[in-house]
Amino acid sequence: MSALVVLGEAPALGWLAERAFQQGGAVLRGHHWLDAMLLGGARCLLIGEGLFAALPWAEALREGDVVLDVSSDWFELRPAREVRVRELGGHYLELAGPLAPWGGQYGFALAVGGALSAHDAARLWLDRLAPLPGAWSSVGGAGAAAFTRLVAEAFQFAWLGAPELPCAPQAIWMQVRERHLLLAERLLEAAQRYLALHPQEASFAALLASFLVEAVSLGREADAMLRDWLAAQRPARATD
Repeated sequence: MSALVVLGEAPALGWLAERAFQQGGAVLRGHHWLDAMLLGGARCLLIGEGLFAALPWAEALREGDVVLDVSSDWFELRPAREVRVRELGGHYLELAGPLAPWGGQYGFALAVGGALSAHDAARLWLDRLAPLPGAWSSVGGAGAAAFTRLVAEAFQFAWLGAPELPCAPQAIWMQVRERHLLLAERLLEAAQRYLALHPQEASFAALLASFLVEAVSLGREADAMLRDWLAAQRPARATD
């Protein structure tokens, strides 16, 4: 039976470790990759912020290890990690979701990115971390989970971010419009980069990226029409 080694300092790692332990897993909480060397046999390494940059892969990993990446690193960094783990005989998956304190008791809603072959190797731990066995979602290849989290957080910012007050209603509308336009362009760039990363992928993340490309293009057209309409509503200036 494998053990879960939780490595890192982020508070969310403690909640994940709590959930896995409550579901009957053998859990070791560590802060440095050397802590993982304390365990023999099959291991699942749940790795958080800041450790991947300095991780000595050949020393830290053993054949058959499962790596669960819960860092907030940019999604384009994930495929290279997957390749490195696979070269050393391991399995790589990335996890993303709202990692909140109550997940330690009730489980986490997880998006999972990575090869399907790695899902089988990690299924026991994914089922323990989720609210119910199987209640986690495979969203695409390596990078897919981080990409979907990026999009979710962007929409959350767009709709929940408050305009700067006090200001007139028209100024509030302009603030919201400018914020949404800027966010849309950044989402478009991220979507295009994801599709370039996985050009042949048929997955939720790829579908989401394709939707964003189309939606932002339509949004540009709608914004141009709205600008023209508003300009037409302005009273013409009197001429001498």
